[in-house]
Amino acid sequence: MQLNASIFYYDYIDKQARSKIVDPVFGPLQALVNIPSANAKGGEIELQWLPMAGLTVNGGLAYLDTEIEEFIGFDALGAQRDFAGKPFSFAPKLQTNLDVDYSWPLSNGMEAFVGGSVAYRSDATADFDSDPLFDIDAYTLVDARLGVTSADGRWRFSVWGRNLTDEYYWHSVIRVQDSVVRVAGQPRTYGISLGVEF
Repeated sequence: MQLNASIFYYDYIDKQARSKIVDPVFGPLQALVNIPSANAKGGEIELQWLPMAGLTVNGGLAYLDTEIEEFIGFDALGAQRDFAGKPFSFAPKLQTNLDVDYSWPLSNGMEAFVGGSVAYRSDATADFDSDPLFDIDAYTLVDARLGVTSADGRWRFSVWGRNLTDEYYWHSVIRVQDSVVRVAGQPRTYGISLGVEF
C-alpha cells in the first residue's frame, strides 16, 4: 500500500481569473482580470493499494478553501461590486475519486480486465457573484469498463460506459445580458475502444 498526503497554502498577488469587464458598446463581457490579493489552502491524499494479485485500488481526496482578499470588479449585469471574502470560481471545496481494476490471465495467454470508478465533486460557483444563477451543483459520476489485452501487450480491446447513472450536471455557467447558458456534461455514454502499439 502506498499513501501520499500533502497540505498547501498559497498567497496570491495579482492572480489572474475569469471575471467581467464593462465595454462601452457591448456592456459586461467575460475577460481575464487581475485580483490584487487572494489565498488558497487545503490538502490532498492519494492511495494506491494492491490487496491481492490482479486487483488494484486507487483513491484520492482533495480539500480546497479559497478566498478573495481584495478585488473590486463587476457583476454579470455590469454593476461594480466588492468581492472581498468570496471564493474563487470553479473551485469546489471537496473532490474525491475511487478506481478499482481487476485483471486475470486467460488460457490463451491474453489477459482480461474489469474495472470501475466513482468521482465526486462538491458544489462550486462559476462567478464571484453570490447570484444562485451561477451555482454549479455537486455531482457524482460512475464509470465502468471491461476488456482484454493481448499476450504481448501490443493491443487492448475494451467496452466501457461513462456516467452510468445518467446524472445531469453542468460544469460552467455564462450570463450574457438576459441569457444564462449552462454547459452540461455528457449524459450516459457507451462505447468500445481498440488500442494498438507499433
